[in-house]
Amino acid sequence: MKTTRIKKTVIKRRDVFEYLKKIAGEGRTASYKEIGLAVGLWHRALSHPLYFIWRQCNEHDLPELNAIAVNKKTGRPGSNCPELAGKWEDVRGKVFAFPWNTISFGDLVK
Repeated sequence: MKTTRIKKTVIKRRDVFEYLKKIAGEGRTASYKEIGLAVGLWHRALSHPLYFIWRQCNEHDLPELNAIAVNKKTGRPGSNCPELAGKWEDVRGKVFAFPWNTISFGDLVK
């Protein structure tokens, strides 16, 4: 069963990326639950695609798009979000200011 869940999170990477691009363009954050519902993935399984997106953004010198996925109660990324401690507001601002419509998922996974 775990293998099937992991395969689904790999398949959903593109959907999560596209949804995050959309909400970044709106200048807002979204809860893990909202993102999960939007892409058809259990919100607790988002850590895999979000980590992938973070890694790809870092490799391509892009703002950390995963930073706008937040915990509903705190309004901030969860503790598993890599390397954002103390600089989240700055990263969030860069994500909102970036022209995400110029980047496709295919650009990240070349």
